[in-house]
Amino acid sequence: MKKMIALAAVALLAAPAAFAQEANDAEKWQGAYVGVKGAYNFGELSGKDKKSKSEDFSINGAGFSFYAGFNTALSEKLILGIESSVGYGFAKKEVGTVAVDTTRVSFKRKLDVDAKARLGFAMDRILPFVSAGVGLSQQELEMEDADSKSTHSKSVLFYSAGIGADYKLTDNIAVRGEYDYRHYSETKFKTIGDDVTATGHDHRISLGAAYSF
Repeated sequence: MKKMIALAAVALLAAPAAFAQEANDAEKWQGAYVGVKGAYNFGELSGKDKKSKSEDFSINGAGFSFYAGFNTALSEKLILGIESSVGYGFAKKEVGTVAVDTTRVSFKRKLDVDAKARLGFAMDRILPFVSAGVGLSQQELEMEDADSKSTHSKSVLFYSAGIGADYKLTDNIAVRGEYDYRHYSETKFKTIGDDVTATGHDHRISLGAAYSF
């Protein structure tokens, strides 16, 4: 009987520690990681020159990026992380044709780099999160008519906000689904005629996988 009471006492004393260890899900997500993801962008482009009103166009396309980050635990559940990425996109919009009285206009969103902060809530192997950040996007405007052609590239500042979730397949490998909204600042591009001012945004859906150290 005394042995049973002693075993029960040990079990009662050990239970809180075991529960605390199980509840501290954030520790599973601490540390550095690297990954790759593919994305599809649903974007909008607004452009105008001195003589015309603003015109809106859709600009869609796939892309990919490599990312790296670091997570630290704020509590047993909360994770704060920083992350940066380098990516390349194939979003492009082309209107018009090259002829005597018409002009072909092509706009591309290509290379981009960004840095963002993430706040996540760890639930064992699942980490839902929100994010906010800033970055630069290489954008290119090309215009061509029957007599001449101009190409102008600029690095455009953008701000991002997103939501997503990571899921650990193993202790070191996690997959991710993510939505990001990007807003591009107003930028002036040189052309054949008057300069063109452009702005816009992206709705970006991505899937990725990462390895944690």
